[in-house]
Amino acid sequence: MEGPHNTHAWSGYDAIPDKDQPEPTNGPGGPWPWPEPEWEAPLHCIFAFTAVAFEHAEKPLNNNLDMARWGRETMQPRNYSNSPYFELWLRSVSRYLQRSGKATRDELIHPRTSHSIDYPAIIDEKSLNRAIEIENNAKKEAVPGFGLPIRQESHGGQTYPVYSSSEYQVDALPVVAPKFKVGDRVRAILLRSDSHSRHYPMYRNKIGTVVACYGLAKPEPNTFKPYYQGAYPDVNCKGLQSYLVPLYSVRFESSAVWGPQYVERGTGNTSKTILYADMWEPYLRRIGPLVVDS
Repeated sequence: MEGPHNTHAWSGYDAIPDKDQPEPTNGPGGPWPWPEPEWEAPLHCIFAFTAVAFEHAEKPLNNNLDMARWGRETMQPRNYSNSPYFELWLRSVSRYLQRSGKATRDELIHPRTSHSIDYPAIIDEKSLNRAIEIENNAKKEAVPGFGLPIRQESHGGQTYPVYSSSEYQVDALPVVAPKFKVGDRVRAILLRSDSHSRHYPMYRNKIGTVVACYGLAKPEPNTFKPYYQGAYPDVNCKGLQSYLVPLYSVRFESSAVWGPQYVERGTGNTSKTILYADMWEPYLRRIGPLVVDS
């Protein structure tokens, strides 16, 4: 979760608004309200478009949500901050079309006229080059739990990293039992990555307690199972491989995350506010038991 969208714990955004406050209205210098309920139609159009464009396509040409999110994260920060919600998704989808050969570089960076309507460029050339550089850097990175890629494969004129794991099978259930159990104290790893990750910065290097271990099930279309069926995002976003990795709910004292001066204190060393984060196994390391002074 690097990139311009990552504003966890940043200051300067003013107080959290009251949940009962009136919806903001458009105006000079004013915020844009979330376009309920009309937002569903354009979002469905975007996903329908990608589904048609890549129907029956195999990896790495079958776009997934982690790839789509990563496409947004590689945007130039000022462009990201100044773009409406659906423009962010349009940028990501367009980049994927260009990367997979369904659209050309020129179609992205040059304005277009169709039926007497002028359309601006989807992305400027400098920002496109920046996004490509970020992706290329990420292809060489080590991934938590998997290490450095063992090789690069070429598909459709693009290269994709290949990772190896002795613990997790591709597109299958793990071959080993989960490493952690309920009650284990764990420390979240430090991470800096150009890739897409769901390891949120505010939890990195913080200590918490495992309170749940989610079961895993291989994803099956149109089938509900009471398990988490998402692939490990740090690898899945690259588009070539998918791994199912144990997922846990970890409990953090808010004072451990934000600092004691920014939270309400409870009794003893506890906080009044508790945070729960779902974390993939490679994000965690077991630590010793808590020692309490008598």
